[in-house]
Amino acid sequence: YIIKRGVIMINTNKYIKNVEQKIVNIVKTSGELQIVNAGFMNGGKSSLFNAILGKNVFKVKDVRCTTTSQKEKLYGNIYLVDTPGLAADKEDDKQAFEVYKEADLILFVHGLKAAAEIRKEEILKIKNMIDVFATEESFWKRFYLILSYSDEYENDEDRKMIEKNIVSIFQKYFGINNFPIFFISNLSYEFWLNDNDANELEKSGIKTLKGALQESIERIQQDKKTLIYQRIISVLKNAKKELSKEKHEAEGLLKIKEESADKQKRNLQEFINLYFDSIINTKGVLSRKRNELKKLERELNAL
Repeated sequence: YIIKRGVIMINTNKYIKNVEQKIVNIVKTSGELQIVNAGFMNGGKSSLFNAILGKNVFKVKDVRCTTTSQKEKLYGNIYLVDTPGLAADKEDDKQAFEVYKEADLILFVHGLKAAAEIRKEEILKIKNMIDVFATEESFWKRFYLILSYSDEYENDEDRKMIEKNIVSIFQKYFGINNFPIFFISNLSYEFWLNDNDANELEKSGIKTLKGALQESIERIQQDKKTLIYQRIISVLKNAKKELSKEKHEAEGLLKIKEESADKQKRNLQEFINLYFDSIINTKGVLSRKRNELKKLERELNAL
């Protein structure tokens, strides 16, 4: 925006083009159903998608390697989208959240190898993820919690305790206790790949997860039009909010400028008053001095 002669002028064309582009992107991907992973680095996000896909196409390393999103077709119009790990780099986070905006399903991956319980940092990121969805209800309909590296806790009692604690945390921070949780054993899945042992595939949890995903895909495909409508409305609301914010900032700046101009006027007026007072005082002094000189002149003439 610019302020010219006390008038606020906002470049609305910039907002219109931005909104148009976002709506075009929403419509462009409306024919696709995107399953997006999310979570911190080294949580097992890419490994999980390789397992769901049945082949190694997503990069898997112990160092930061996924810095951009990668999309691969699962089947038909269903895609898996691998995103950068959160909290490793600000630019990575920015790219990840742009992908979340288009997600039809979000698989939040928590690595049990790092911690048994959900960390506060993860809770904050999930809260931020909710904000990019049109409604909180829409988010929870599409949220899966994946507990990877579950081979760290093979005992059923341990897993039940972990799940109970996690549900308690989600109830505390989100007021929700009914969402899908899956234990995924990366090690068992690797054993199955090497030995083709059906028991290892069952233990890995991948088969169960894929079955649940298929049910969700069928449900979400029926609800796709509603989701697209919600996303477009959300884009329009955010644009209106940004415009209002810019207008408020401009009005605040204009007010500051007006207050500054008034202060300058007052200071100038005070200076003028002091200047004239000084002139008047100087004039009075000169008048007195002139009278004194005349008196002195008369006295000299009288001598």
